Amino acid sequence: MGGGLGGSLAPGGTGGKKKPSKSPSRGPKSLTCYICGKGFMKGSISIHLTQCADKFKKESKNLGVKRKLPEEPEELEKILAMDSIPEDLLTEYNEKAAKAYNEVGLMKCPNCSRSFNPDSLKVHMKSCNAKYGTDADPFTDPNKKKQSRPQGIMCYICGKEYFSKSLEIHLKSCKEAWLRDENLKPKNKRRPLPEPPKNFEDILCGKITEENKDQYNEEAFKNYNENALEK
Repeated sequence: MGGGLGGSLAPGGTGGKKKPSKSPSRGPKSLTCYICGKGFMKGSISIHLTQCADKFKKESKNLGVKRKLPEEPEELEKILAMDSIPEDLLTEYNEKAAKAYNEVGLMKCPNCSRSFNPDSLKVHMKSCNAKYGTDADPFTDPNKKKQSRPQGIMCYICGKEYFSKSLEIHLKSCKEAWLRDENLKPKNKRRPLPEPPKNFEDILCGKITEENKDQYNEEAFKNYNENALEK
């Protein structure tokens, strides 16, 4: 009696055992973009690189940071001129491209030194600053001094700040508003218009130093609190 033990033969095999299947053949390996780190086929990487470099520059400008464009590995020119790419040349190029992307294309966190693309770094900084107790901002140029907002001149009637060119215009409407509000009150409860601090005319003409302007603002703030605010 035959056929009771081994079963039917597998196609192309013996004893019911299938031949080991060959591992699927790998397609052509991609080339790593040294700017964004993504992989592209030889036929499309040249077009991509032009677009990627332009995107990198625009992104840096929008972020307000100066970033150096990663340098193209010298192997790329040789690869693009070849019909068939040697494995060792492809590996060498991809290693250099990945290094350029990681070291130049990405941005480092000033706290933990990990590297991120700009969008991810923005998100990361919130938690990392909290963890390290800092207010580090990698998107601010460290060589560029922060410009403080020019200090305005305080209106001694309403307590708001204005620059000298607009304060004189503001005072006219501010005085009118004061008098209008006071005239709505009984005569015995009306308050006189607050008097300007000393050197006020010099302040308006710009004939005063920053130090004296600070002194004026302190006095204007005191006058506002003591005379303009409702008790």
